[in-house]
Amino acid sequence: MAGELKELAIGPNLFRFDGRELQIRDAFGQHIVCWLNPEEVQQLTKYLDSVKYSDGNQRRSFRTPVDSGIAIETSLQIGNQWTPVETLNISLTGILVTAPPELAEQCVVDGVLRVRMTFENYQYEGAGLIRRCEADRIGILFPDVIKSDHVVAPQQLSNMVMEVQRRWVQSRSRTS
Repeated sequence: MAGELKELAIGPNLFRFDGRELQIRDAFGQHIVCWLNPEEVQQLTKYLDSVKYSDGNQRRSFRTPVDSGIAIETSLQIGNQWTPVETLNISLTGILVTAPPELAEQCVVDGVLRVRMTFENYQYEGAGLIRRCEADRIGILFPDVIKSDHVVAPQQLSNMVMEVQRRWVQSRSRTS
């Protein structure tokens, strides 16, 4: 063996990697489904990396529309300038905003900025990663809330999002 044996069960499959070859077995019957040599493991890894949240529009949490009755004061900082924007939807992992033309023109996918939001007595300020730019709309991910593939939002952000969700659900139940 070229290294330490590592095993992982996913559903009915058992993956075994010895540092050299990846073996995929049926976890129940233990018969081998396939072997991958180091070059094939690299190809598989590259493929999996390409599909793991590659689309800037994929989300790890539900985005709640921000209706007209909900006033979230949101500003984005690119460089030294804070610019007010309109929040279209919000989640624990990001927001979608409408930005003025001068800010939208500076938008670059994977660009970094700061986000400041205030909603009633809730406040949040943190890093933002631009995931999409379309005309005057900017999709922003909060990278600091994702820890080891789990969403771990600061309490103020979590409270803000939960209150917006509560009000959105109430408004939907009144209209149906």
